[in-house]
Amino acid sequence: MKEKINYLFVLFCVFAINMYSQPYNFPIRPGDEEWKQFNNSEEMYLACQIPEEMLKSMSTGDLVTTCLNYPLLSTLFAYDDLQTGFNALTKKFNGIQELISRKDSGTELIKVYSKMSPNNYNSEWTDEQKGNFTFEFSYIETFLAQKVILSTLIVAEKKDLVKLCFDKYNSKQKHISIFSTHGTSISIWVMGRSLESDTSQNLESDKANFAKSIFIEKGLLVDLAIIDDIMEKGRMFIE
Repeated sequence: MKEKINYLFVLFCVFAINMYSQPYNFPIRPGDEEWKQFNNSEEMYLACQIPEEMLKSMSTGDLVTTCLNYPLLSTLFAYDDLQTGFNALTKKFNGIQELISRKDSGTELIKVYSKMSPNNYNSEWTDEQKGNFTFEFSYIETFLAQKVILSTLIVAEKKDLVKLCFDKYNSKQKHISIFSTHGTSISIWVMGRSLESDTSQNLESDKANFAKSIFIEKGLLVDLAIIDDIMEKGRMFIE
């Protein structure tokens, strides 16, 4: 009898682990009939919260996937700049709050980012598909640009991230017609934030440059010359 109880207990534990070892499937999404019944944005944000017991049990990898699938993630673009948008979403979505508290958040985001390629673009796609494709890069790069997430990375990981930023930027340039200057610049924003987060990089003089300061702090590009400057510092960092 004791062995049977132990066996059943093990089965229960395995079931409990498997139940939460997957990304959260948001039950209501834009376009659903239930979604159309909401009277305001607050009801939408409330419907997209992750149940607390699941939130704490999810692996960081699954949490990354969940955050990137967040139904209201596109509201990042509803603000004057991406940093302001991210700050606003962080206050509204418990998934982001949990992710930025994880010590391996940066590592898991880089794993996803490394598998993405702007060269997977298909010219036969509809305008909606093209837009969604470019947004995927903007979303994950905005996460990667967060100082709290960059602080979880060791120097070797930051160098890997800067290399990935070079790769994404150069690939986006080949498809500038869909990514636009703004879309390509977000890769450089991540690079600039990565360099700033590394204590061996002295960027104090850069802060005197108003345009560069705005770009680093907000991801808002007002001077194209900033791109070349950050890329040059990035090359020096990874050498």
